[in-house]
Amino acid sequence: MPTNNRCTVTSCDDYAVCKGMCRKHYRAKRLYGDPEATKRPESPDHCCVDACEAPHFAKGRCHHHYMIEYRARKRRFKAENRELFYAEAAE
Repeated sequence: MPTNNRCTVTSCDDYAVCKGMCRKHYRAKRLYGDPEATKRPESPDHCCVDACEAPHFAKGRCHHHYMIEYRARKRRFKAENRELFYAEAAE
């Protein structure tokens, strides 16, 4: 670990590990976009789908709209794998 480099964030005396920041501030920058952030941004109160006022469940959607997206992703994944399976079997 470098001995001369210190974290560039003000009031932090830890050693810089990556891009001039200590581990804690570099991780905060990667996760939240701000090296001085202390927690995740607030999640929305309601579904992000227009005209839906149901409470937020996951990924910005209510439970109903999240499950629709989840099932669509599963179908796409299965279809892609099925195509790969038959393509390999034909060879």
